[in-house]
Amino acid sequence: MSQPFFDPVSGLHGLDWHSQQARVPVIALHGWLDNAASFSVIAPMLSHHRIIAVDLPGHGKSPWKSIDADYAIWGYTDVLWQVCQQFGQPIHLLSHSMGSAVAMFLGAAFPELLASVVMLDAAGPLTTPEDRLAHQLREGVLAQQQALRPSRRFIDFNQALSARLRGSSELTGDCISPVVERNLRSVVDTEAGNGELEWSTDPRLRLASHLRLTESQVRATLAAIKAPVMAIRAADGLIPEAMFKDRLGVIDDCRFVECPGHHHFHLDASTAPAIADCIAAFWLEVEGEGV
Repeated sequence: MSQPFFDPVSGLHGLDWHSQQARVPVIALHGWLDNAASFSVIAPMLSHHRIIAVDLPGHGKSPWKSIDADYAIWGYTDVLWQVCQQFGQPIHLLSHSMGSAVAMFLGAAFPELLASVVMLDAAGPLTTPEDRLAHQLREGVLAQQQALRPSRRFIDFNQALSARLRGSSELTGDCISPVVERNLRSVVDTEAGNGELEWSTDPRLRLASHLRLTESQVRATLAAIKAPVMAIRAADGLIPEAMFKDRLGVIDDCRFVECPGHHHFHLDASTAPAIADCIAAFWLEVEGEGV
């Protein structure tokens, strides 16, 4: 069973699957518009480690960024540095999708903080060609000037779940329910006088980015990761195999694995055990090297 997690230094909330057997703590980083509950299926399967899944800023129960800040992918590095350096030892990173891009920046900038990195169905962040940089900046600035649509409200959890499922043919209610539940908060409809639910994620997360790295910058950043990496691709996921191996192949110590399932395969009870076995064996190997 998980316990609520809160780090007063970074202000991040999350979930903590504690283990007395753990030698190396694990920080888990979720994907875009997901939250710490993204690891609710696989974390109990990794019972020999303490898994701390954080809600990244603007997601889940963690606070939104200030009005003058943005959600550039490298902008999560500061708060994660605050979390990781408190352990007094290198930690494992377990990351999915956008969380793996976040892990890339942390691992490249602060290699001394990491014992290893696991990337689930991810190969780094989106990029912008150099000749499109000015256009990307224009789109990002103009997006910030537009009035944000208010968060959609729902009469109950089932309506919110249906809305989340509508955007993906691969997900099931059983699979994504924990994430949806954690991404909701109660509000009061003052006109109707009754309670409703709305997304707790910051609407600004959906806005166009001001800037993105170029492909060469992503590859250089990936190459700066010194910790051992295990990259697990979902057979029916989002990343083509050629791109997956080409990009991550620049990392000095990277193991490639493919497991059955879709992009959220770590949340699917039918596919998560195989992934957990790969991760557990990888961590055992990494920790054995340090004994």
